[in-house]
Amino acid sequence: MIQRTTPCYFFPSRFYLTPQESETNMAKRSAGFNLSATIREFQKSHRGVPATAALAAVKKAHPSQKINEGTFKATFYKLAGGKKKSVRRRKPGSVIPGHGSPDHIMKAGLHFIMAAGGVEAARERLVGLEELIEAAKKVD
Repeated sequence: MIQRTTPCYFFPSRFYLTPQESETNMAKRSAGFNLSATIREFQKSHRGVPATAALAAVKKAHPSQKINEGTFKATFYKLAGGKKKSVRRRKPGSVIPGHGSPDHIMKAGLHFIMAAGGVEAARERLVGLEELIEAAKKVD
C-alpha cells in the first residue's frame, strides 16, 4: 500500500491566521519609486512627447528601476488625458424636415406643384386623392 502524505490544508489550525500573521501579509506601499509621479513630472517638462520616447527617457533617468512597457504606456496615456469629443446636437427650436412644421409642409406643397407642372395640373391630380383616402379609412 502506498502511503500518502497529507496536505497541510487538512489541518484545521492552518485555516485561521493569527493577528500577527495577517498584519505581516498585508500589502504595503513602497517608499521608493513612484511611476505615476515620474510620468507627471516628465509630461510637465516635455509636452507632446510620445510614450515610447518618454519610456526611453525615464528608463535612462532611472536605470535601477524595472519598468514594464505596458504599464508605463497605460499610465502615460491615462495621465495625458484624451481630447474631449464634441457631440453635435440640434439647437432648440430647429425643426427636422418632415416633422409637421408649416415651413416644411409649404415647401413640400411647392415641390409637388412644380413636379405636377403647375397649380391646375396639381389640382387635377389631387381630385382622385380624396376618394382614395375615404376608401382607405373604410378598410381600417
